[in-house]
Amino acid sequence: MKLKQLTAYSDKLLKGKRMKALLVCLSYLGAALFFRLAEGALYSIMLYFNAVNPAGLFTGESLPQQVISLLLTLMRCLTTAPLAYAAVYWYYQLCSENRDEPQLSSVILNPHIYGRSLFALLMSKLMGAIFLAPAAVFGVTAFRLIKSGMENSAELHLFMAVHAAVMTILSLALWIRAKLTMAAVPYLLIRFPEKSVFRVIRSSFGFMKGRRFELIKIFIGCSAPMLLIVTIPFLLPKLFAAVSLFISISFKEDEYLDGNKTYCRLGQADSSAKLPAWTKRRFTPPSDTAQTAGYGDNT
Repeated sequence: MKLKQLTAYSDKLLKGKRMKALLVCLSYLGAALFFRLAEGALYSIMLYFNAVNPAGLFTGESLPQQVISLLLTLMRCLTTAPLAYAAVYWYYQLCSENRDEPQLSSVILNPHIYGRSLFALLMSKLMGAIFLAPAAVFGVTAFRLIKSGMENSAELHLFMAVHAAVMTILSLALWIRAKLTMAAVPYLLIRFPEKSVFRVIRSSFGFMKGRRFELIKIFIGCSAPMLLIVTIPFLLPKLFAAVSLFISISFKEDEYLDGNKTYCRLGQADSSAKLPAWTKRRFTPPSDTAQTAGYGDNT
């Protein structure tokens, strides 16, 4: 399905439910933004009382800053994990054949769902940090090499800095690829509730293979007009619905392909009888109809 058709059908699904869809989005994004703003406010207080210098906000050299960052990150994960799952669940039900209104309170307050969503969020954060670590290492190395090369005018330093910068860009591309892959994890948790979180995260890499570019087009197509700010309340539910619809269609595509493989058995006729390994490899023709039916004297 093309992007224009996808967004047009998303608008059709949101007809009459746009305000509720917006509140579902804001329940998750608002909670995440609240803790981000709280973290920024505490850092501003620390700067006001000279507890940390401006450069220290980026290096994390202050112990109080590290404690505040760790606590607020933990609180944000504990709060947003079930809200993210509930938002994805609502939009997934909207895009599926079952159009019944889901009870989000039962989803958010379910202990099993809360545990799975929190563990999936923490594992996704961990995977993102693992993929981002090489970019950070190469970026710091490139900065130091460029700085030392400019001070010493050493061509070797600049040559190595260029290679480090290229590796930084490639590592960032791999990190973005991993983040796009793990965008399907909440949907896979809903689609396969019997699977463990580890299997879901592993399955997301195979599920999103060949679909990441389409997801990028959806993000760009729906997010670019949001730069006007005033369009956010209208386009934010459209973005969530378009992504959910794309994932839902992808599920059906995989089910169709798996069904073809199951019934066709990779090109073999389904439930076909095997010919016996005779020398002539053919059936002996019956002498008459009665013999075929099993009647008469066949001696």
